[in-house]
Amino acid sequence: MSKLSRSRMSSSSPLEELAHLPHCPSSGPVSDEAAATDPAWHHYYSEALIAREAPGPPVSGAAFEQARVAITNYQFSDPNAVRAYFERTVPPEGRPMLLELKVLGLHVLCGVVVRRP
Repeated sequence: MSKLSRSRMSSSSPLEELAHLPHCPSSGPVSDEAAATDPAWHHYYSEALIAREAPGPPVSGAAFEQARVAITNYQFSDPNAVRAYFERTVPPEGRPMLLELKVLGLHVLCGVVVRRP
């Protein structure tokens, strides 16, 4: 994270700045149906079975717990395509993150805050 922070002319880090920005609702479509009918948006859907676990409460160390840890630590994305910078001590909901998107030789930094819809 220090490499990214040094490129800024500010005494605070980009993550600290993100945490203090007001919540701005998305200007995107309000629903999947709206995205499907608006030619300005491309709707993409993907689904994959990653594990099975018996019905009932999550089993310690089993699939649900492992998936929760992977999502909390942003370990589900290929770091060659997307890298996330965040404070691991901040709970996932409300967590400011800086996503570095890497495509076609470009690196784009996107500030996001994890929130419920």
